Amino acid sequence: PTYDAWVEAWTPGYTALERSKRDNVPYDLWIAQGLLNAPPGRLIRMDFIAARIAEVQSEYQLSAIAYDAYAFRRNFEPELDKLGVTVPLLEHPQGGKRRARPTSEQIEAAKAAGKEAEGLWMPGSLSELEAMILEKRIRIRRSPVIVSAIMGATIEEDAFGNRWFSKRKATTRIDPLVALAMAVGAATSAASKAARAKPRVYFI
Repeated sequence: PTYDAWVEAWTPGYTALERSKRDNVPYDLWIAQGLLNAPPGRLIRMDFIAARIAEVQSEYQLSAIAYDAYAFRRNFEPELDKLGVTVPLLEHPQGGKRRARPTSEQIEAAKAAGKEAEGLWMPGSLSELEAMILEKRIRIRRSPVIVSAIMGATIEEDAFGNRWFSKRKATTRIDPLVALAMAVGAATSAASKAARAKPRVYFI
């Protein structure tokens, strides 16, 4: 299968100019050009992101939302509930040490395929993203935000050959690239493959 992908990145609006100077990256220009979302506040506003997902859900058939567990259940999921966003949620750790627990949908899909159910994790998603790029099976909407993340990314690897993106070694903010890999992991999970019989399934 082939995929189209776009990345929407977010940053706190009140500190964008300060961090632009500190990181030597033109966040302020990207915001002005509409390439980087910067809602007001010193922290990223979860209600703004939830509203954007609700907007996307009105335009596309969303199959899943991949998320990192940090602050998700406490801060973000309630905002989705307020707006009536009912999309399957797939936990996806960002590091390479832990695999998420498989969901009931992933377990059912794995049983149907005669395989053992596995949750999402970054080494698997990173490998899927690399394969898609090398095989030219993914089109990524180009923007300086995602290009900067790709150019600044570095990889860590354990003794078993599992690889993941290293934020501590990166030379730029790589969150947009991490989000892209997480979306690819969700899109290629066993549960998602089982849902492909439905027309126009999209992932965010």
